[in-house]
Amino acid sequence: MTIKEAIKESGTYNPLIGLSIKEAERQLHNNESVLFAMNANVTLSPVSNSLNTNNLNIKGKLNGVFVITNERVYFSNNSLGTTQHKSIQLSDIQSVDDKANFLGLGVIRIKGITEEFVIDVAKKLLPTIKDCLNEAIKNQSQSSSSNESSGDYIHQIEQLSNLLNQGIISQEEFDFKKKQLLGM
Repeated sequence: MTIKEAIKESGTYNPLIGLSIKEAERQLHNNESVLFAMNANVTLSPVSNSLNTNNLNIKGKLNGVFVITNERVYFSNNSLGTTQHKSIQLSDIQSVDDKANFLGLGVIRIKGITEEFVIDVAKKLLPTIKDCLNEAIKNQSQSSSSNESSGDYIHQIEQLSNLLNQGIISQEEFDFKKKQLLGM
């Protein structure tokens, strides 16, 4: 499926994002499969730990294309000749949380080790995005678990423990990643 087809399937297609779609297609690796894509307002450097469902406030947000593949999640924006890209490998996702309000507006936050996305979405798309992300993470975890020995897991968990001890990641992020590595 192409990114444009996935955006149309999500019901978020807007003809004004043609350049962002082309940029997102350029960012796609040869071995990647598009699982989900949507046109969205995304905050790439959130300033708050709380999730705000005020999707009408666009200050600090970029409009572009958010994509979930079998390897990563990424965002591409191309407006006025300026492009921006951010991505988080599925294996680096530390946590995913969401919030919705009674008006049908929602947000989903995806935290990686060094990057974070907060995506404005329609409340009805939250389950689809979360299911797609969970399935992609599970499939990648199963695929990597068949290729890795238990010694690799121990080493990765030790590295995560070091990040936790240094205060770089939270206990919640450590627990999430540990469960992911152990296939739980």
